[in-house]
Amino acid sequence: MNILTVLSCIVAVFCLSGCSKKDDKQLAKTYFKTAFLELADDRKGNARFQAALQQINSAIAQSRQPEYVAFKATILHYLGHQSQSLDFFSQALALPMDPALKAQIMNNYACVLAQGKEYPRAKVIWQDLAASSWYATPEVAWVNLGKLYLQDNEPVRAKEAFKTAATLAPSYIDAHFYMAVAAHAAGQKTMAIDALESVLKLEPEHEQARAFADKYALLG
Repeated sequence: MNILTVLSCIVAVFCLSGCSKKDDKQLAKTYFKTAFLELADDRKGNARFQAALQQINSAIAQSRQPEYVAFKATILHYLGHQSQSLDFFSQALALPMDPALKAQIMNNYACVLAQGKEYPRAKVIWQDLAASSWYATPEVAWVNLGKLYLQDNEPVRAKEAFKTAATLAPSYIDAHFYMAVAAHAAGQKTMAIDALESVLKLEPEHEQARAFADKYALLG
């Protein structure tokens, strides 16, 4: 079913009278899915963000679910509305939800905070997620923490964060690459070389790893 057909179905459903609460929730899910389809349609360029925002607003009007509000927050971020984005993330997190969903929303919230240079707030969130049993990918939290430690000129702490991420997920290329960067910044050349070799074993054509190795003459 293409997007035009989906939109036609939405219009037909929306025009029905006497919708029950269950119908409202189902309609909200349809709007939510359509918002994803709009956002994924690269042919529309930046117009897809406004189209997705319209759909997610319709979803929220039918059923104010935390994932819908958080998705709106993400779209607002892409549109450059940072303060509104953060406000909607706060609204989403105030709603009742499953702890695993909350962990995912917290991660997205931290990403937006970090991109807005609110590093201390983002760091606290990722520290909590790294220790949370509800967050499915703690290695991602550790890598994000490591990047913030590098930002704070703390290469040793950064290296340990990336090392933890690589231990949790040995095939996580970013963990190995940034461990090389942090180890080099900490003056630990051997560890930097080992980490780069791990990257190139996983992805032989990794351009950043090769460029980094060439820049600092780390590999033969």
